[in-house]
Amino acid sequence: MKNYQEGTDFNIHMDEDGLISAGSGLDQVTWMDVRVNDILPTPRHGKPVEINAYWYNALCVMDMLAKELGYPGKYQKLAEKVKKSFTEKFWNEEK
Repeated sequence: MKNYQEGTDFNIHMDEDGLISAGSGLDQVTWMDVRVNDILPTPRHGKPVEINAYWYNALCVMDMLAKELGYPGKYQKLAEKVKKSFTEKFWNEEK
């Protein structure tokens, strides 16, 4: 959890909106990335929807575990922020 929040390899980090951002240059950071030599036909840099769905789920699980261990609210606020940001970024009511 800490490494995602503070940043790790391949420019993977939590952005100010709470969502996970990943990738730069020739990095391949999701299962959908393709690289042929120095060409990225399907670049996925930025905030991949599936990664952020897993991030939100992980925060909810950590919140539940933290409550069980006597640390209520440790992940709750961040999970709420991520849910709000996720909805704003990925949910389109016109679909």
